[in-house]
Amino acid sequence: MSGVLALSTGSVDAENHPKITVQQCNASKTCTTQQREIVLDSNWRWLRNNKQGQYNNCYTGNTRDPILCSSPTTCTQNCALEGANYSGTYGITASGNSVRLQFVTKGQYGTNVGTRVYLMDTASTYQMFSLLNQEFTFDVDMSNLPCGLNGALYFVQMDKDGGMSRFPSNKYGTIYCDAQCARDIKLINGECANLLDWANSPTDPEAGKGHYGTCFNEMDIWEASKMASAYTPHTCGQGGGQVRCEGSECASFDDRYSGICDKDGKTVNTNSKITVVTQIIASGGALTEIKRSYDFFGDINDFVDNGGMRAMGQALQKGMVLAMSIWDDHEAEMLWLDGSYPLDMDPSEPGITRGECAQDSEWRFVFADSGRPTYVHSTFPNASVTFSNIKYGPLNSTF
Repeated sequence: MSGVLALSTGSVDAENHPKITVQQCNASKTCTTQQREIVLDSNWRWLRNNKQGQYNNCYTGNTRDPILCSSPTTCTQNCALEGANYSGTYGITASGNSVRLQFVTKGQYGTNVGTRVYLMDTASTYQMFSLLNQEFTFDVDMSNLPCGLNGALYFVQMDKDGGMSRFPSNKYGTIYCDAQCARDIKLINGECANLLDWANSPTDPEAGKGHYGTCFNEMDIWEASKMASAYTPHTCGQGGGQVRCEGSECASFDDRYSGICDKDGKTVNTNSKITVVTQIIASGGALTEIKRSYDFFGDINDFVDNGGMRAMGQALQKGMVLAMSIWDDHEAEMLWLDGSYPLDMDPSEPGITRGECAQDSEWRFVFADSGRPTYVHSTFPNASVTFSNIKYGPLNSTF
């Protein structure tokens, strides 16, 4: 697609980024408050006709206008990416050092489900975190986040300028990608590229999958409901930043080991024999640190195959963007986080039960609706997650 094509900026909704504060700390544990902003991911935004006075939607849910978006080229030419009413449409509120993300928000023009935002350094650039030999601290309130939902805080290897220098047609919150090589992203590299071969989701009226995916390294610091939590590094073997994938490069949920990224991440697999190493570290006769590491036997190590700790270290050194989200799971109903998974395995087997959702006290799989999106939408629309008190700095500086 020609580089001169460009999405324009919409004129219906003004873009006013919510403001929050974060703190940068030094070795003496003195912390400086920084004024920052957050921005909404483009996949949640309205895409409208860019002609003055015409507000026809280019997309409504997962359905495109057959004239405005008859092809990726015409859609990119005809459409404008709108600003966001953060609280009224998307349930995003920020105050002081805190940001709250609501799961379901009923607005004037429809119902929004889930959300994803990024921390910005300036009004037009993301804040980059280079975290080797650094630490990152935050508070999180998960008390209003039940089974089947995920309040996530994580780092992704996005461009500092959102790809504007590489793809001038990029607008607000674009060029998102992660190690799952998501194919539900409607705008890739500033273009309506995923109209190609787009197929609507059978379970999500707002989503679908297109021809392309978009990939890069991802460091999950926190994925959790009030029932379970996980943290996982995911690496991509292409050895750089964001890349648009297609075909077998993207892989799929059911064929996850054939792509260019490690979709599972490096976690402890207790279904196979492991060696557990515990290091008791002291200095000057006083205990200073306890380290735990694991050596694995016989498991699929897609993490190592895609660069492992070396690749993740390079990404963390180069700098990554902070993302915060609340979401449900149309692929596996979040059972990989808070229930028993895979479904064809006995929950009593070591490593299969990750949390107490979708089962009774005898670990029987009985509550089949616990993570089903239609169930959590209707039962827990007011669910939310709040992240606050973000601090970063050298080791042992933030607490």
